Amino acid sequence: MFINYCMNLKFKTIQKEQMKLKDLRMKITLETLNNIKVLKMYDWDDEFLKRINEERENEIKNYEKRFKVRNLVEIVGWFSPVMTSIISIGAYWKLTGGKMNIEDIFTCLGILNSLQGPLRMIPSLLNNFYDTCISMARIENYLYEEEVNESSVIKNDKTMEENNLAIKIENGFFSWGATSGAKK
Repeated sequence: MFINYCMNLKFKTIQKEQMKLKDLRMKITLETLNNIKVLKMYDWDDEFLKRINEERENEIKNYEKRFKVRNLVEIVGWFSPVMTSIISIGAYWKLTGGKMNIEDIFTCLGILNSLQGPLRMIPSLLNNFYDTCISMARIENYLYEEEVNESSVIKNDKTMEENNLAIKIENGFFSWGATSGAKK
């Protein structure tokens, strides 16, 4: 349990780093897609592709670390029931002064064999728990962000008050999945 706990803490830090790297790559990708016309006009597409690929390489390196730690956790998870059986039978043998019956050994092995499934599930359970905690923290941070950029909103405009207007939109274009050539 202690080894699994330590390895899962390492996995948690790697997972957090993975999410940050993924966010950074997505930010650059979205920036590129949003400004694709300008990039093509000034022939900057190779530079932005290079930036995206660099961030992707960082993300892949982090995935490699993550998979190594996860594989180590799984190996320990599959090896721990065997070690538990060996240690339990050894402790029983030591406590009885080296006198053991074959019935006692088979009973002990039967009980420990029935516990192998739950013991092997513990590392996966902990990994899923850490993934859930990280995801929930990210969702919580997103939900607590401000919804309106206050610098984009003009408040207490005299012309709005004089004309008794609540909202004024100038040169606005709005669509919901329709192109500019669609029927209005």
